[in-house]
Amino acid sequence: EQKISEKLRSLVTNSDQDYFVRSMPNQAFEWIVNQSSTFVLNDKSLKQQYCLFVLYINSNGKYWTNKTDWLQSRDECDWYGVQCPNDDVVELKLANNNVSGTVALSGDCLGKLNIFDLSQNS
Repeated sequence: EQKISEKLRSLVTNSDQDYFVRSMPNQAFEWIVNQSSTFVLNDKSLKQQYCLFVLYINSNGKYWTNKTDWLQSRDECDWYGVQCPNDDVVELKLANNNVSGTVALSGDCLGKLNIFDLSQNS
């Protein structure tokens, strides 16, 4: 757990560290720890999956209309609505998908994200 926490801390700027490490939801932390024991994620994928998982938790992902491969696939680029040319999340399209709750990404959580479509949701 300490190694994963340190790795997450090293991936973000100082201003975002509290968001990523100290204030992260327990569910996200546990999921990342479990993922790291299932298969090895590079730093980019670890950061992107963490960011997307926090979004999933905070926006009631278990109630989304389509959540194909979310939290199931090793590659976050396979998750429904996630587009990743060159393995960078650049588009997140979750329109009309029953997304609700708090939808926020901190700082450069997904630094290459250009399109974030949440239209027609609660």
